Amino acid sequence: MADVATDQPTRTLGIDLASQPRQTAACCIAWHDNGAVVERIKAGLDDEALGGLVAQADLTGIDAPFGWPVSFVAWLVQSHGGEVAEHAGGAPDWDADHLRRLRYRATDRVVRERMGRWPLSVAIDLISIVAMRCTGLLQQLGVRDKLGGDGVVEVYPALALRLWGIPAAGYKGSGNDEVRARLLRQGLLDRCPWLAMTDAQMALCIRSDHALDALLASLVARCFAVGAVEPIAERNREAAQREGWIVIPARDALSFLISRG
Repeated sequence: MADVATDQPTRTLGIDLASQPRQTAACCIAWHDNGAVVERIKAGLDDEALGGLVAQADLTGIDAPFGWPVSFVAWLVQSHGGEVAEHAGGAPDWDADHLRRLRYRATDRVVRERMGRWPLSVAIDLISIVAMRCTGLLQQLGVRDKLGGDGVVEVYPALALRLWGIPAAGYKGSGNDEVRARLLRQGLLDRCPWLAMTDAQMALCIRSDHALDALLASLVARCFAVGAVEPIAERNREAAQREGWIVIPARDALSFLISRG
C-alpha cells in the first residue's frame, strides 16, 4: 500500500441502505494527496447513527433509490382519485411503453443501457421499501437537491463493478465469502493499490455484502467528487431532480481518484 501523507484529508461516506438497520452498513474513506485510508466500516446503523456519519463526511453516496418514476407518481395520484389516464384519442394508455414509464425512472433507463439489464423497479419491487426509508433519511439530512448539490448522491455498486470490469456474479448473500474475497482482493484492491484497509475491515467486507457495497458506495462518491462520472443529459435533468439519479462512474475512474481533485 502507498504511504499516506499528513495532509488534511477529505472524506467520503458510502451507505448501503436496507429497509432495517440490521442490514445497513456505512464506510468512511479519508482521501489524502497520495493515498486513501478506510477509516471505518460499520453495520447495524439506524437513521440517527447515519446522520452522525454523514455530518462528518464531505460527500455521501447512498445505495438506495432517491425517488419514484414521475409517471408512476402521476398515475398513482390519478387512480387514487378515481381518474383514468387516456390517450388523446380516448383509448386507455396501457401499452408496453407506458408500463415501462410507470416502472422505471429516467436513470434506470440509462443504467439499463450501461448494464444490459434493468435495475430493480422502485415502483413494483421490494426495493420500494428501502426507498421509503431513504426519502425519510434525506428529509432528516435536509437534502433537497437529489443531484449532489447538498452533498449526497445516489449510487449503485453493481453498476460500478460492471463499468470497472470487476467480475461480481454471485457476490450477494450468505455463503458467498469466496466470491467476495476474490472481488475485493483480486478485483478491487489490485486496481486500487493506494487504498489502505486493515485485515479486520477486509474480513468484514468478505463476510458481508452490505459492508462491501458500502465500501463501493464510498468509492463512487469519490468519483462524483472529482468529476470522474458521466454527465446527465439535458433531456433527463428535470426528471433526475424529481426522481433521483444514479451516479455513473467513468470506466477508468479508479485511475483518477488520487490524482484528480
